Amino acid sequence: MPGKRRALCLVTLLVAVASASLGCQPSDEARVRHVAERFIRALDERSEPRATMLMTEDASIYLPGAGVLLPRDGFQSYLDSMYEVERGYRSVSRAFLTPQGAGWLLTRTQGSSQAAEPTLDLADLWMEASIDDSGIRRVWLHYLPHSLATIRGDASTYQVEAEWRGMPVPAGWLGGAAAIVAAAERVDPYTSPLRPLESAVDARLIAFGSILLLSLAVVLGSCRWRRQVPPLACRPLVRGQLVARLREARGLR
Repeated sequence: MPGKRRALCLVTLLVAVASASLGCQPSDEARVRHVAERFIRALDERSEPRATMLMTEDASIYLPGAGVLLPRDGFQSYLDSMYEVERGYRSVSRAFLTPQGAGWLLTRTQGSSQAAEPTLDLADLWMEASIDDSGIRRVWLHYLPHSLATIRGDASTYQVEAEWRGMPVPAGWLGGAAAIVAAAERVDPYTSPLRPLESAVDARLIAFGSILLLSLAVVLGSCRWRRQVPPLACRPLVRGQLVARLREARGLR
Protein backbone atom coordinates (compact mmCIF):
# COMPACT_ATOMS: atom_id res chain seq x y z
CA MET A 1 0.00 0.00 0.00
CA PRO A 2 2.74 2.58 0.81
CA GLY A 3 4.24 1.90 -2.64
CA LYS A 4 0.91 2.63 -4.31
CA ARG A 5 0.59 5.88 -2.40
CA ARG A 6 4.05 6.99 -3.44
CA ALA A 7 3.22 6.15 -7.05
CA LEU A 8 0.01 8.19 -6.81
CA CYS A 9 1.92 11.14 -5.37
CA LEU A 10 4.48 10.89 -8.17
CA VAL A 11 1.80 10.77 -10.89
CA THR A 12 0.03 13.78 -9.37
CA LEU A 13 3.32 15.68 -9.26
CA LEU A 14 4.08 14.90 -12.90
CA VAL A 15 0.62 16.06 -13.96
CA ALA A 16 1.14 19.34 -12.09
CA VAL A 17 4.54 19.88 -13.74
CA ALA A 18 3.16 19.09 -17.21
CA SER A 19 0.22 21.45 -16.73
CA ALA A 20 2.50 24.28 -15.64
CA SER A 21 4.87 23.68 -18.57
CA LEU A 22 2.04 23.73 -21.11
CA GLY A 23 0.61 26.87 -19.59
CA CYS A 24 3.92 28.71 -19.95
CA GLN A 25 4.12 28.17 -23.70
CA PRO A 26 3.55 31.47 -25.55
CA SER A 27 0.71 31.63 -28.04
CA ASP A 28 1.29 31.69 -31.81
CA GLU A 29 0.34 35.38 -31.92
CA ALA A 30 2.82 36.17 -29.15
CA ARG A 31 5.62 34.35 -30.97
CA VAL A 32 4.90 36.17 -34.24
CA ARG A 33 4.81 39.52 -32.47
CA HIS A 34 8.03 38.75 -30.62
CA VAL A 35 9.92 37.90 -33.82
CA ALA A 36 8.57 41.01 -35.55
CA GLU A 37 9.52 43.29 -32.66
CA ARG A 38 13.03 41.85 -32.50
CA PHE A 39 13.36 42.41 -36.26
CA ILE A 40 12.18 46.01 -35.87
CA ARG A 41 14.66 46.72 -33.07
CA ALA A 42 17.50 45.18 -35.06
CA LEU A 43 16.73 47.49 -38.00
CA ASP A 44 16.18 50.54 -35.81
CA GLU A 45 19.28 50.09 -33.68
CA ARG A 46 21.47 48.18 -36.13
CA SER A 47 21.94 45.81 -33.23
CA GLU A 48 23.23 42.28 -32.85
CA PRO A 49 22.04 39.75 -33.65
CA ARG A 50 21.52 41.13 -37.12
CA ALA A 51 18.03 41.35 -38.48
CA THR A 52 18.81 38.63 -40.99
CA MET A 53 19.58 36.16 -38.20
CA LEU A 54 15.83 36.06 -37.54
CA MET A 55 15.19 34.95 -41.11
CA THR A 56 15.22 31.44 -42.49
CA GLU A 57 18.07 30.47 -44.81
CA ASP A 58 15.78 30.42 -47.84
CA ALA A 59 14.03 33.68 -46.96
CA SER A 60 13.47 36.27 -49.69
CA ILE A 61 13.13 40.04 -49.51
CA TYR A 62 11.24 42.16 -52.02
CA LEU A 63 12.32 45.74 -52.59
CA PRO A 64 9.76 47.62 -54.71
CA GLY A 65 12.22 50.20 -55.96
CA ALA A 66 14.45 47.53 -57.47
CA GLY A 67 11.54 45.26 -58.36
CA VAL A 68 13.55 42.15 -57.45
CA LEU A 69 13.67 39.48 -54.75
CA LEU A 70 16.85 39.35 -52.71
CA PRO A 71 18.07 36.29 -50.80
CA ARG A 72 18.85 36.66 -47.11
CA ASP A 73 22.57 37.27 -47.66
CA GLY A 74 21.76 39.78 -50.38
CA PHE A 75 19.51 41.67 -47.98
CA GLN A 76 22.29 41.80 -45.39
CA SER A 77 24.69 43.17 -47.99
CA TYR A 78 22.06 45.75 -48.94
CA LEU A 79 21.69 46.83 -45.30
CA ASP A 80 25.47 46.99 -44.82
CA SER A 81 25.83 49.24 -47.86
CA MET A 82 23.13 51.53 -46.48
CA TYR A 83 24.77 51.72 -43.06
CA GLU A 84 28.11 52.63 -44.62
CA VAL A 85 26.62 55.84 -46.01
CA GLU A 86 24.64 56.57 -42.82
CA ARG A 87 21.30 55.52 -44.23
CA GLY A 88 18.77 53.16 -42.70
CA TYR A 89 15.20 52.36 -41.74
CA ARG A 90 13.32 53.48 -38.63
CA SER A 91 9.93 52.22 -37.53
CA VAL A 92 7.19 54.79 -36.92
CA SER A 93 4.57 52.36 -35.63
CA ARG A 94 4.42 49.19 -33.62
CA ALA A 95 4.14 45.77 -35.22
CA PHE A 96 0.57 44.85 -36.19
CA LEU A 97 -0.46 41.24 -36.70
CA THR A 98 -1.49 40.46 -40.28
CA PRO A 99 -2.79 37.31 -42.01
CA GLN A 100 0.78 36.66 -43.22
CA GLY A 101 2.59 37.55 -40.01
CA ALA A 102 3.19 41.14 -38.95
CA GLY A 103 3.62 44.55 -40.55
CA TRP A 104 4.59 48.08 -39.54
CA LEU A 105 5.18 51.55 -40.92
CA LEU A 106 8.67 52.94 -41.29
CA THR A 107 10.68 55.75 -42.79
CA ARG A 108 14.06 56.03 -44.44
CA THR A 109 16.72 57.93 -42.50
CA GLN A 110 19.85 59.75 -43.54
CA GLY A 111 22.76 60.91 -41.37
CA SER A 112 21.71 62.81 -38.25
CA SER A 113 18.05 62.01 -38.80
CA GLN A 114 18.88 58.45 -37.70
CA ALA A 115 18.98 59.62 -34.08
CA ALA A 116 15.76 61.65 -34.23
CA GLU A 117 12.53 60.08 -33.04
CA PRO A 118 10.42 59.57 -36.18
CA THR A 119 6.71 60.36 -36.18
CA LEU A 120 3.81 58.88 -38.08
CA ASP A 121 3.65 61.75 -40.58
CA LEU A 122 7.15 60.79 -41.77
CA ALA A 123 6.10 57.28 -42.75
CA ASP A 124 6.71 56.54 -46.40
CA LEU A 125 6.99 52.74 -46.38
CA TRP A 126 5.12 49.70 -45.11
CA MET A 127 7.20 46.66 -44.23
CA GLU A 128 5.58 43.26 -43.76
CA ALA A 129 7.05 39.91 -42.79
CA SER A 130 5.68 36.43 -43.30
CA ILE A 131 6.49 34.57 -40.07
CA ASP A 132 6.06 30.96 -39.02
CA ASP A 133 7.60 28.63 -36.41
CA SER A 134 10.92 28.55 -38.29
CA GLY A 135 11.29 32.34 -38.41
CA ILE A 136 10.82 35.04 -41.02
CA ARG A 137 10.29 33.51 -44.44
CA ARG A 138 9.59 36.61 -46.54
CA VAL A 139 9.90 40.35 -46.11
CA TRP A 140 8.50 42.96 -48.46
CA LEU A 141 8.30 46.71 -48.61
CA HIS A 142 5.56 48.86 -50.08
CA TYR A 143 5.64 52.55 -50.86
CA LEU A 144 2.77 54.56 -49.48
CA PRO A 145 0.61 56.28 -52.12
CA HIS A 146 2.18 59.72 -51.60
CA SER A 147 5.63 58.20 -52.22
CA LEU A 148 4.75 56.53 -55.51
CA ALA A 149 5.80 59.65 -57.40
CA THR A 150 9.41 58.67 -56.68
CA ILE A 151 8.98 55.59 -58.88
CA ARG A 152 6.38 57.16 -61.20
CA GLY A 153 3.84 54.53 -60.33
CA ASP A 154 0.07 54.55 -60.38
CA ALA A 155 -1.64 53.57 -57.11
CA SER A 156 -4.22 51.27 -58.67
CA THR A 157 -1.68 49.50 -60.88
CA TYR A 158 0.72 49.20 -57.97
CA GLN A 159 -1.96 47.65 -55.75
CA VAL A 160 -2.95 45.09 -58.39
CA GLU A 161 0.66 44.08 -58.97
CA ALA A 162 1.21 43.66 -55.25
CA GLU A 163 -1.79 41.33 -54.99
CA TRP A 164 -0.52 39.36 -58.00
CA ARG A 165 2.86 38.84 -56.33
CA GLY A 166 1.19 37.52 -53.17
CA MET A 167 2.42 40.53 -51.17
CA PRO A 168 -0.70 42.66 -50.73
CA VAL A 169 -0.66 46.23 -49.51
CA PRO A 170 -2.16 46.71 -46.03
CA ALA A 171 -5.78 47.60 -45.37
CA GLY A 172 -6.29 51.37 -45.55
CA TRP A 173 -3.26 51.78 -47.80
CA LEU A 174 -4.91 54.24 -50.18
CA GLY A 175 -5.67 56.55 -47.23
CA GLY A 176 -2.05 56.78 -46.10
CA ALA A 177 -0.31 56.10 -42.79
CA ALA A 178 -3.12 57.19 -40.46
CA ALA A 179 -5.67 55.05 -42.30
CA ILE A 180 -3.34 52.04 -42.20
CA VAL A 181 -2.87 52.36 -38.44
CA ALA A 182 -6.61 52.79 -37.85
CA ALA A 183 -7.41 49.69 -39.92
CA ALA A 184 -4.63 47.65 -38.27
CA GLU A 185 -5.71 48.61 -34.75
CA ARG A 186 -9.24 47.41 -35.43
CA VAL A 187 -7.90 43.97 -36.26
CA ASP A 188 -5.06 43.91 -33.71
CA PRO A 189 -5.96 46.00 -30.63
CA TYR A 190 -2.66 45.25 -28.85
CA THR A 191 -1.79 48.47 -27.04
CA SER A 192 1.79 48.15 -25.76
CA PRO A 193 4.20 49.19 -28.53
CA LEU A 194 7.33 47.08 -28.87
CA ARG A 195 6.75 45.31 -25.55
CA PRO A 196 9.20 42.41 -25.36
CA LEU A 197 7.63 38.98 -25.19
CA GLU A 198 9.88 38.12 -22.26
CA SER A 199 7.87 40.36 -19.93
CA ALA A 200 4.64 38.57 -20.80
CA VAL A 201 6.30 35.18 -20.51
CA ASP A 202 7.86 36.14 -17.17
CA ALA A 203 4.44 37.02 -15.79
CA ARG A 204 3.05 33.71 -16.95
CA LEU A 205 6.05 31.88 -15.50
CA ILE A 206 5.47 33.52 -12.15
CA ALA A 207 1.79 32.60 -12.19
CA PHE A 208 2.30 29.01 -13.23
CA GLY A 209 5.35 28.68 -11.01
CA SER A 210 3.15 29.64 -8.07
CA ILE A 211 0.58 27.05 -9.14
CA LEU A 212 3.33 24.45 -9.43
CA LEU A 213 4.72 25.22 -5.97
CA LEU A 214 1.25 25.10 -4.47
CA SER A 215 0.60 21.75 -6.16
CA LEU A 216 3.91 20.44 -4.85
CA ALA A 217 3.06 21.56 -1.32
CA VAL A 218 -0.37 19.93 -1.47
CA VAL A 219 0.93 16.66 -2.93
CA LEU A 220 3.90 16.35 -0.59
CA GLY A 221 1.81 17.33 2.39
CA SER A 222 -0.78 14.73 1.46
CA CYS A 223 1.84 12.03 1.07
CA ARG A 224 3.44 12.92 4.40
CA TRP A 225 0.09 12.97 6.20
CA ARG A 226 -0.70 9.53 4.86
CA ARG A 227 2.62 8.24 6.12
CA GLN A 228 2.08 9.72 9.57
CA VAL A 229 -1.46 8.38 10.11
CA PRO A 230 -1.03 5.08 12.03
CA PRO A 231 -2.97 2.10 10.81
CA LEU A 232 -6.07 1.19 12.75
CA ALA A 233 -5.38 -1.65 15.14
CA CYS A 234 -7.21 -3.28 18.00
CA ARG A 235 -5.38 -3.18 21.29
CA PRO A 236 -5.21 -6.63 22.88
CA LEU A 237 -7.23 -7.15 26.04
CA VAL A 238 -5.81 -9.05 28.95
CA ARG A 239 -7.81 -12.02 30.33
CA GLY A 240 -9.16 -10.13 33.36
CA GLN A 241 -10.46 -7.23 31.28
CA LEU A 242 -12.25 -9.57 28.89
CA VAL A 243 -14.01 -11.42 31.74
CA ALA A 244 -14.99 -8.14 33.37
CA ARG A 245 -16.56 -6.84 30.18
CA LEU A 246 -18.51 -10.04 29.64
CA ARG A 247 -19.87 -9.92 33.17
CA GLU A 248 -20.79 -6.27 32.75
CA ALA A 249 -22.61 -7.02 29.46
CA ARG A 250 -24.66 -9.73 31.19
CA GLY A 251 -25.52 -7.57 34.15
CA LEU A 252 -23.36 -9.58 36.50
CA ARG A 253 -21.32 -8.00 39.19
